Amino acid sequence: MNRTEETRREDTITAIATAWGEAGIAVVRLSGPEALAIADGVLALAEPLSETPPRHMRNGYLLDEKRNPIDQILAVWFAAPKSYTGENVVEIHTHGGSLVASRCLDLLVCGGARHAEPGEFTKRAFLSGRIDLPQAEAVLGIIRSRSDEALRAAARTLQGELGAFASSIYDELMTLSGHVEVALDFPEEETQDDGDTLALSLQAIVQSLEDLLDRCSTGFLLREGVRVAIVGRPNVGKSSLLNALLKESRAIVTSVPGTTRDLIEEVLTYRGIPLRLVDTAGIGT
Repeated sequence: MNRTEETRREDTITAIATAWGEAGIAVVRLSGPEALAIADGVLALAEPLSETPPRHMRNGYLLDEKRNPIDQILAVWFAAPKSYTGENVVEIHTHGGSLVASRCLDLLVCGGARHAEPGEFTKRAFLSGRIDLPQAEAVLGIIRSRSDEALRAAARTLQGELGAFASSIYDELMTLSGHVEVALDFPEEETQDDGDTLALSLQAIVQSLEDLLDRCSTGFLLREGVRVAIVGRPNVGKSSLLNALLKESRAIVTSVPGTTRDLIEEVLTYRGIPLRLVDTAGIGT
């Protein structure tokens, strides 16, 4: 890790954690060494967050630059290392308007925080050892799930199932490597590790690796889906087929050949697998 990356890891970062738009609440998140101080600088609470026990919610107000209240909020913090990122984390729950969430974010940035890069909270969780790489990918898998099967698969990975399986294979490889080294370094010694036993152990590891590959392939299929192109001559019903499968009028259908000129892509979930249907222009147009 270069010096620049180390310095950026020491920054306190902030971002809106909820989806953009109007809703009941919006959550703005802070993570880093100055999270509590920055939050206390823009909030009016009965007691500062820095004097509040972790995981205890406080009701108060969000203050603008002139110390005027602009929203009634709830605030809570999570102490390192028992937080999502492994750092001190603050969550400010505002009302769900786009303006108030943006103003809260701007105030935190003015207070010393830095805008988080895409995925930086999860990156920090990985770098601090809170989650492993499969679990980090599972976070995105849960967010992008389009079926119950994909959601369940991502949740199992987030619980550590895939990482534990990979770790067990690694342990088996290290054990086999040790037995092979003993056999090579001390050929005159009598051991229980003859050639046939080692071959069976290696065969078991190969089978485990194939199972791991199948799991990963299945997870990728559930997350990314299958891209299916609807191809044919002009005016043979490609767009009508797309609309029928989607059960909505997504593509324009007319009796004039060549109506579809650009690719139209939509996702249909069939038996838990996302199908990325692509309506194409007629062949020859």
